[in-house]
Amino acid sequence: MSWLTSVGIPQGILGDPEGEDETGVVRRGGEFVSLDSADYELWLFLLVPLPLATIVETAARREWLHPEATTKRLLERGLLVEIGPGEALGPGLDQLRPLPLGIGIGNTPSAPKEFRLQSADRSLPRPVVLDPIGVMLWWECDGASPLGEISSRVAARCPQLPPAALDQVTVGFARDLMANRLLYLDSPPRGSAAGG
Repeated sequence: MSWLTSVGIPQGILGDPEGEDETGVVRRGGEFVSLDSADYELWLFLLVPLPLATIVETAARREWLHPEATTKRLLERGLLVEIGPGEALGPGLDQLRPLPLGIGIGNTPSAPKEFRLQSADRSLPRPVVLDPIGVMLWWECDGASPLGEISSRVAARCPQLPPAALDQVTVGFARDLMANRLLYLDSPPRGSAAGG
């Protein structure tokens, strides 16, 4: 089952002096994209990956109109991507750049193989714990490298892991960190080697 998650970095809401029209702004691949306030609200909501059924259920409670049409529109504009458990890095997803939002706070003598991440401004009740493969993926998140390249670098250091399996771990890593608000996914800038 695929989940949907946002692509880009929130930039806030712009309003006219009369306060009648509001526009949400997303920075994607170094460019600004304007959204009407309803689309922007759903886009913000999906900074945490969710299945479509949950989106539709939440939309009914929040009185959002036409969530399926909105998600389709956001997908067509490259502002959402499908990401799910057990999925491999497919075309498009492999080119997205993970932008870390937290900091590594290390490990402890009692758990030397667990590495912890935290972000005080994201109000995490406790650190997120990464296993050794997750730590290697985290170390590669420099804000410029796409997920496919990150997975390849870690695969080169761990030849005992099949690359396809590591791709699946990379997808789960990105989804789980986004669920804990420790990561944004962004498009490569236009004209970059990753963006073609």
